[in-house]
Amino acid sequence: MKCKVKVGELRDALQMAAITVDRRQGSELGYVHLGSRKGKAGNQRIILNSTDGIGRFLIRVPCEVEETGDLVIEPIRLSSLLDKRQEDEVVVFAQDKTTNRVVARCGSAKVTMLSAGKSATFESNIKDFPHAAEPTFLIEAVNLKSLLDRTQAFIFKKDGQEHLKNILIRTAKGGYETLATNREVVARAHAEDKNSPGLDGDGAQVTLVEIPGRALSPLARMLHRKSGTIRVIVVKNPDGKPASVYFRTEDAFFGTNLTGNKLPAVDVVFQAPKMDTEVVVPRGELLDSITRSNPFCTESNAGRLVSLEVKESIVRLTAQDSFGEFEEEITVAHPATGTGKATFQVGHLTDIFRSSDDDNILLKLGTVGPSNRPSALLMSGDVIGASYVVAAIAIGVR
Repeated sequence: MKCKVKVGELRDALQMAAITVDRRQGSELGYVHLGSRKGKAGNQRIILNSTDGIGRFLIRVPCEVEETGDLVIEPIRLSSLLDKRQEDEVVVFAQDKTTNRVVARCGSAKVTMLSAGKSATFESNIKDFPHAAEPTFLIEAVNLKSLLDRTQAFIFKKDGQEHLKNILIRTAKGGYETLATNREVVARAHAEDKNSPGLDGDGAQVTLVEIPGRALSPLARMLHRKSGTIRVIVVKNPDGKPASVYFRTEDAFFGTNLTGNKLPAVDVVFQAPKMDTEVVVPRGELLDSITRSNPFCTESNAGRLVSLEVKESIVRLTAQDSFGEFEEEITVAHPATGTGKATFQVGHLTDIFRSSDDDNILLKLGTVGPSNRPSALLMSGDVIGASYVVAAIAIGVR
């Protein structure tokens, strides 16, 4: 193995590959495989691949290759050499013929690494990727990132309820939607996208894939600073059921096994909600106020609680516990329709306001769903946006 590669590109790739390393002690999958290759079209690159048996990464990094070769290592051994280096510095790999170790140099630093072997395991992992498969659907990277950013905070994170630990992606008219819930909040994000196949012949939305919550961290890392179109490939079992999903860019390929769990029809709460109070609130200002109230929020079985009261041009936020009280009034640009007051879990409101980058959010108070559950409906964005239904602990609408 003899090649040269830029620090910035190798470091980004190594950080991605390290996410899908099996960190259990003694696992044969606790490594990243690096292979320097010369392609048929004259492409020279290092290929990194890793898997923990559930998720898997394949990343191509352009480089200058003099001799092809392989290196299987714990990622920390190489990342220590790259730490705090400039993006455009160069790492040089060379094979020590006498010891059969790989020497990596960057600046005046040098590390010598003995390959852990197991190349056959990782070569098999490369072959598992659906390299020649046609995409199930296409989506712009900026849209996929936005859809996930606006909904991933609301998947179910406690033990049990495995069917609530997915994010559903489906078609919408002129774009895509994601849907997630943690039982107290139902989050639905939307983005216009030219690649969307749209609604089916009956005018209904088509579910494309349900991404397991465990796949969100590596997928987010892959989408970081990415642009262009993502090719999404859903691989099915012989019985026709989805088995895995892959997300592909020009230089990275991420895949994960699917769980088979199905998100229930939680979006029924968005159908004909009965809202009596409506006001447009400044997102950043209200988020700051919610953050300031946090030390005074009452602890309860439902979590830490904060109250919002809407009346004319004022949104009043209050919180209290046995040691003190908090109150702050925010003046809105346009008077509210109706008046009302509701109490919510502070963490849910914080997550919603942090999941958006819009200046304003439309806040409604009332009831939703067949059971007329007291809730708030919060809506943001236009071309790219989201809607959230948050269950109220208590509500009063006048």
